[in-house]
Amino acid sequence: MTVHRGRGGFGFTVVEFCPVKVGRVDRDSHAAETGLREDDVIIHVNGVNVSRSTSTSVAKLVKNSGSKVTLELIRHTSVFLESLPSKRRPKR
Repeated sequence: MTVHRGRGGFGFTVVEFCPVKVGRVDRDSHAAETGLREDDVIIHVNGVNVSRSTSTSVAKLVKNSGSKVTLELIRHTSVFLESLPSKRRPKR
């Protein structure tokens, strides 16, 4: 995913987690238009593996990217499980 820098930056923050996650995505930013979402996990920044990096080093790579940054992400989807009643065998 490639995000272009706007007047106020790229339009997202990162949060400390291992690996680093996207924090806030500004609603009217290029990041939002591109489809970046809160809690996306950042694996690469401009081809650099950041899966074990700190949020500070990831933020520095993003800020030093120039007019655009290319991110490789993992997006987790929520899975909801519903408990079903167990079927009991009739007593004999």
